[in-house]
Amino acid sequence: MNRALVATCLGAGIAAALAIAFLTQPGTETGVRPSPLPLPTKSARLPSRESPFWEAARVASPAKPREPSVIDPASLGISPVTVPIDHARQVSDLLKRGDTKELQDALPAWFEAHPAAAADWLEHQASLADYQPALARISGQIAEAGDPRHALEWAATLEPGPLQEQTLFDIYALARRGGVIGEDEIRAAPLPPDRIQNLVSGAPGY
Repeated sequence: MNRALVATCLGAGIAAALAIAFLTQPGTETGVRPSPLPLPTKSARLPSRESPFWEAARVASPAKPREPSVIDPASLGISPVTVPIDHARQVSDLLKRGDTKELQDALPAWFEAHPAAAADWLEHQASLADYQPALARISGQIAEAGDPRHALEWAATLEPGPLQEQTLFDIYALARRGGVIGEDEIRAAPLPPDRIQNLVSGAPGY
């Protein structure tokens, strides 16, 4: 019995001593355990109450798409690609379609681009009756190129009539102004006397 009492009293004394030692530590007068983290001081910055930066950010409106610019190949020194015309096939197609009106433009264009090929094609035609306007234009092209005598040979392929007369007159007038044909040759031209007189006298427009 005495030993048990002694042990109980000893344990109570040790517990009381530990409690007094704990309470006598600095900062424990109120009995509150010190925080393991330091408390914020007056100079410490608190979290800002302002709106997040992304709410005030300004997003630029999308720019309008630019229209593609058109570049002139000539400005870059690039020559435009030209597709050569097959004049012989063009004339052949016009004949098959019976388009004599377009044919009168196609033949002179062919002669201007390839005179030998166009002349060879005309020589192999059974008749030149359907090509009279084209032949008149070819005669004029040759005269304007500076060879009126050769132009007169082409004009001779025209059928006698108003078209041949006007074509001959135009060739002689051009040659007269250029001094290529003299008065004697003009007087021998297969033209009516009044038209020959106009050429010889040099009337305005002749």
